[in-house]
Amino acid sequence: MLDVGGGTGMDALLLMALGFRVTVLEPSTGMGDIARSRGVVVVNSGAEALETLPIGVFDGVLSNFGALNCVPDLAGFGRGLRMRLPVGGVAVLVVMGPFALAEALILAGTGRFRALARRRRAAIVPLGEGRVPVSWWKRRALCHALAGFRLIYTEALGAVLPPPDIHDGNALLRRLDAAVAPLPGFRQVGDHTLYVFRRVS
Repeated sequence: MLDVGGGTGMDALLLMALGFRVTVLEPSTGMGDIARSRGVVVVNSGAEALETLPIGVFDGVLSNFGALNCVPDLAGFGRGLRMRLPVGGVAVLVVMGPFALAEALILAGTGRFRALARRRRAAIVPLGEGRVPVSWWKRRALCHALAGFRLIYTEALGAVLPPPDIHDGNALLRRLDAAVAPLPGFRQVGDHTLYVFRRVS
């Protein structure tokens, strides 16, 4: 497995416990060092280097926690993904979309109307001493960039459960969120969206 934007290796550790061999692609040397200290194989590079890195071919690719939202060239990522996955290989991508229902309801209900537009356009976000570009990818953009892949599953993560930075979700909301997450009409309105693609050509 290749974990793109794998951070400190938490997902990699789970995958390794399930018996997978995992390589993490992580541009932050600090987070990469933490992952290495946990026994994870790390290549310090960003997703944009998938086309050029000598890292071989993988059975599956994971990118979690919106790491792809910081990739400015989604088409380049798609080309790199096609190089790293054989036909039949699966990519599990978790991205932040342009609209989150629970977030929008809470922001509107508390009068924070200016914050409602934060997912409408690309932004430069301060991170530590640097700045990171962030784009809010729509399903259409992902499908277009991943030529040769078929979208086989979509599920909202946080469809009715607000992001933790604006509200603490209770147990009832968590149960409701799990129930509606895979339903049509809710799949694309979560704080994050889980997409599963399979390479078909």
